[in-house]
Amino acid sequence: MESRRAPLLFIVYINGLTDQLTDIQASLYADDTALYCSRPTVVEIMLTLHIELESVNQWFRANHLTLNTKRTKFVIFGNKTKLGNIGDVNLTMNNELIERVSTFKYLGIVLVETLSFEQHVDHLYKKCCQKLGAIGKVRDCLNKKLTLQLYKSLVTPHMDYGDVIYMSANKETLAKLQLVQNKACRLILRAHRRTSTDDMHSNLRLMRLEPRREFHLQCICHTNIYFEDYACLSKFFEPVGLNRRTTRSSNNKNMKVPNIRSTKGRMAFRYKGPVTWNKLSNTEKAIEKYTTFKSVVRRKLLPTFDDHST
Repeated sequence: MESRRAPLLFIVYINGLTDQLTDIQASLYADDTALYCSRPTVVEIMLTLHIELESVNQWFRANHLTLNTKRTKFVIFGNKTKLGNIGDVNLTMNNELIERVSTFKYLGIVLVETLSFEQHVDHLYKKCCQKLGAIGKVRDCLNKKLTLQLYKSLVTPHMDYGDVIYMSANKETLAKLQLVQNKACRLILRAHRRTSTDDMHSNLRLMRLEPRREFHLQCICHTNIYFEDYACLSKFFEPVGLNRRTTRSSNNKNMKVPNIRSTKGRMAFRYKGPVTWNKLSNTEKAIEKYTTFKSVVRRKLLPTFDDHST
């Protein structure tokens, strides 16, 4: 019984850490904690972190906790030019040096200091290929329905996890994941390698990955608009000329699109979110019930199959 309570008690216990922070922000997920801040210069960043980490260290000592500095890393995010101008920077806590890294895996997402997601997609591609290979070994023992269920259970969740984040990767990188899905379709249908991918997706009623990612982003936008308890992304997604309280009763459900001109900037989450949401019809955007919204939009995106042989 005590073991069941332990995770909850630890979360309640560790939540007090955020009260010690004044100039930086924290993300807590069970025993994984990330501290982050943004400043114009690296000097300001390091000075802020040194001060805040001292407060964190005092809180740890007062609560009889210790930090595993060997598993603690820090990353400085920026573009290649700015990162290239940074010299040696040291960050310490409790007189122990914290290692600086260029890549770090946090909550299943591979974060790179340039905030490109090529490495994460490569990691995801290899993992999905392994899962697909395992399905291929037992394909002869399964029918079409069971093989499709295995694909949806073992491969799809990996592709879906964090897809609205890594969707900012370039098209060439994301195309590798679509190749995995195409391969899965051929495996499930026992189709020839020259079979049309459109026909296979229609036959299996599988959404291609790009519209699937956009669908997930639209669901997030819907949640942000209609559920105030989940409005954590309101600073990214703003209604056009309205505040969130009046959006629900307004006929105009569009979101304000940030004025971003660069190609890379237009791949960002805060730009793609409003653009993707605004693609929906006014009728779809006006659906308040989340399950109904998902059902209506999904039904529109799912391909239909015409069996010309009948």
